[in-house]
Amino acid sequence: RFMANVNEQHQNFYTIDQNIDLKSTQLICVPDLTAEYYQFIGIKTALFFPLYLKGKFWGMVVAQNIKEKRVDLQTRKICTFIVQNAMSKYEMFIQQGLIDINMQVQQFQDSLIKRLSFHKTINCALVESMDNFRWMLRADGIAIYNEGDLFLKGETPTTETCFEIINYLQQHNDLTVFIDHNFKKNHKNNFKKLLPFAGLLA
Repeated sequence: RFMANVNEQHQNFYTIDQNIDLKSTQLICVPDLTAEYYQFIGIKTALFFPLYLKGKFWGMVVAQNIKEKRVDLQTRKICTFIVQNAMSKYEMFIQQGLIDINMQVQQFQDSLIKRLSFHKTINCALVESMDNFRWMLRADGIAIYNEGDLFLKGETPTTETCFEIINYLQQHNDLTVFIDHNFKKNHKNNFKKLLPFAGLLA
């Protein structure tokens, strides 16, 4: 959408279709709040390029000028093409990233199954995979609790505090996966010692 002068007087638009959606056209004016903001910071001309990711509105590129400026149609089309092309490449990189992650998960799963078949106990296989778990979750520390045994790796609370957390989750949580990015802030009053971490995934 191109607004050559955001301060121009709005034109009236008439239609016999009551359900017409002007948001998808270039006929609609900028929202009043945007126009007021532009007037406040002294913007006269604005050019808007919407960004779509997987068919949904994701963001916007806005070019603006403090003076009234005409931008011819051909230039606007070239700019639109450049922005759309950049967004298409970004979407492709995201999809490639997801493919890479899926491959990493599959490789990790295969190695874990091999370890489980090789070792006599589940604990041995899990402990041997702790570095992989930390790397995949981008975690500072990890604790594995299984059948009463506790194994720690990286930056973790003390063994005593870990058992406190385990007991707390067993009593107050019935979810298969528990996640709280502010666990320390939200639950610190339930523990004897200060928790040395912010978020928790269990």
